[in-house]
Amino acid sequence: MEKFENEEKYIMATNDKDLKFQLDELVGKPSITLSNGVFLFNEPSEASEAEASKKQKKNSGLSEREQAILRPLIKKMKYEEIQKSKQRVAKERKKLGIKIKKKAKGVNPLAQKKKAKLEKKLKAKSQKA
Repeated sequence: MEKFENEEKYIMATNDKDLKFQLDELVGKPSITLSNGVFLFNEPSEASEAEASKKQKKNSGLSEREQAILRPLIKKMKYEEIQKSKQRVAKERKKLGIKIKKKAKGVNPLAQKKKAKLEKKLKAKSQKA
């Protein structure tokens, strides 16, 4: 595939099929076909579309350096947004008088019996019996 620099802005017009296929391999060249006295603009070739999409991605994307600078800022902004939304929800709950019950996290270790005392009681019961 050859790259065709169209600095003069020429448009190729032909009815020859072989020449049309050869021109479709060139990148960045528009072509016209004459059919029944009407000029028809041909669709861009696949090569031209591929080249155009490459240029568009190259021009619209950020460089690696810019991305490295923006990543921490974006993370910080997201964290701040989450915190603000949590505060906003808490204020709305307070206004409406809605309380959320906390789920039990587990057994309170201070409320349980000590193992040593439990073992002594079991030994005492087994000796009496």
